[in-house]
Amino acid sequence: KDYQKNIAIVESEKTAIIMSIYLPDYIWLATGSKSNFKFELLEPLKKRNCFAFPDKGEFNNWNTKARELNNQGFKVAASNLLEKTSLKNGFDLVDYYLTITK
Repeated sequence: KDYQKNIAIVESEKTAIIMSIYLPDYIWLATGSKSNFKFELLEPLKKRNCFAFPDKGEFNNWNTKARELNNQGFKVAASNLLEKTSLKNGFDLVDYYLTITK
């Protein structure tokens, strides 16, 4: 059954854990740092549909990397959701969900 779920990738382990409660239809994984969104660590996900949710301010970097990964056979889309908010740079998806669920 887990092979039918899409993969959601975030930077922080804390964010992955909390978002797995908010949106359990995804398998939530954390890179551990913004620089770990790279081929070497994501290679096991190559055949899976992946959605990356970079922290605010990191969209351009992660989107560029997603395009590079897609050129190597990945299926990764980077979300610009946080870039459209008034949150400060460095805020993450949990910060967003906490503001919209108050």
